[in-house]
Amino acid sequence: MSSFSNQPLEKTADGWLARRIPASLLDAATKGVYHRQNPYTVDAIIEAFASDPFVTRDTRIVTMGSCFAQELAHWLDRYGYRRLPHHWGVIYTPASLRQIVQYSVEPETWRPVEPFWADAAGVYDPYRKSDDHNGALRLGDTIDQARAAWARHQADSRATLAGADLAVLTLGLTELWRNREDHAAFFAVPPPAHYSEARHAFHAMTFDEVRNDLGYVVDRLQRLNPRLRIVFSISPIPLSVSFRTHLGAYVATQESKSVLHAAVHDIIRSRGGVSYMPSYEIATSDRARFFQTDGRHVNAECVATIMGAFERMHVRPSAR
Repeated sequence: MSSFSNQPLEKTADGWLARRIPASLLDAATKGVYHRQNPYTVDAIIEAFASDPFVTRDTRIVTMGSCFAQELAHWLDRYGYRRLPHHWGVIYTPASLRQIVQYSVEPETWRPVEPFWADAAGVYDPYRKSDDHNGALRLGDTIDQARAAWARHQADSRATLAGADLAVLTLGLTELWRNREDHAAFFAVPPPAHYSEARHAFHAMTFDEVRNDLGYVVDRLQRLNPRLRIVFSISPIPLSVSFRTHLGAYVATQESKSVLHAAVHDIIRSRGGVSYMPSYEIATSDRARFFQTDGRHVNAECVATIMGAFERMHVRPSAR
């Protein structure tokens, strides 16, 4: 990790900081100074970031979240880390994450009004998106097969979460579609074959809702597995479409990410064993370098850079 020994005079205690900041505050101010450069460097993002190198090659890691979480999982596999099985598909919102933890830890409380979507092609899980991004996860040909598959999934989910040492939870957005009656959050807008305006409604999560759901996730997971460490990150991938027509997709994305950021850091301040990985900040520090030409998805260099930062922040030097 670089040390910034050649930083300009104005960024040191000999420059403007010493003239404007009380001496007792200089150390903190020097560490917290904004580096006046564009693009902002990865070193500048993580150099003074509070880090805790606790991960080893034996650490059992589970990744959950948006499609960015899939990229993290592939990287962990490629470099020989001990990643546990992934059971949940693509998870976009804190509400969906909370539901997964709820039915994994307290299955008796999970009784959705719409347990399945069924059509001529089979029976599907309304709450899980397939890893190949090809819509809802197929559970079988019949309702009985679907019930059996879901029961296996619930047991596997609980066992994996109970056996993990580290959970990396990547949050994507705050916009969701849900059942009007019980507010169970779908993985995305229901497809045309299953959509009903009478049963389904759009919802943009508030800060309080996000914070409450994340608090539930942390509390229940740590109760199930007291040794579990949790690292939150925010996906840099923007919304593909927003249903808040007064904002538009670009502004809605910034609002969504801002709510997620604020709620995550509020949770971290109030809980132990929870930390943050600045994936979003690294990816957006240099969009021309780190994003593909579609403007939505990050490239391989971005993933490698973020995971290199993850190693420097969280992996013990002997295990890197």
